[in-house]
Amino acid sequence: MDVVPGHRVWVPFGRRDSAGYVTGLRTDDPGIEVKAIERADAEPLLLPHHVELARAVADHYWAPLIDCLRAMVPPRVRGGRSSGAGPSTRQTRHSKLLAHARPRGPAEPGPTLTDEQARAVETIRACRATLLRGVTGSGKTEVYLTAAADALRQGLRVLVLVPEITLTPQLVDRFATRLGVPMAVLHSGLTDLERAQQWWRARRG
Repeated sequence: MDVVPGHRVWVPFGRRDSAGYVTGLRTDDPGIEVKAIERADAEPLLLPHHVELARAVADHYWAPLIDCLRAMVPPRVRGGRSSGAGPSTRQTRHSKLLAHARPRGPAEPGPTLTDEQARAVETIRACRATLLRGVTGSGKTEVYLTAAADALRQGLRVLVLVPEITLTPQLVDRFATRLGVPMAVLHSGLTDLERAQQWWRARRG
């Protein structure tokens, strides 16, 4: 059985099986009795950098590593049944919103940036961390869109955090139109299955 860091596996624990995560591989004798892995998921749930992030969180907060690993996986995926890993016709309450996250054509060009917006974009390109300040309606979203397009052209991914859930539909539609790439949408209004489906979309790129 081939496993890698991030794989969820099941091992015998007393009279039942217990799920755990592979956090590293070693070939030397551990010096204690170990039990064989009974089964594993077809693909790792977490990637190596997720495991390292979980280690950093566990060390910083003195938390059990297994708790940090589990927290990275949605409840539906942790349960293992109808985990959203494959297609499903059930629970389509937000199907219209999620459909907007799919690209409907090539990326559309945006409007010409104002001088202030152009300066903000240049600052973002030059600095890893930038705080963009501006009142409502001052054009910040266009700066975010341009910066996101820049990141995608560099082969990176983009995470957009929205401060208010009611803004989600209009921003999803705007980002999908401008960027022309598949997106995943996560918010508290989704069902567990919908959240798991979106988590898998992000996990698989």
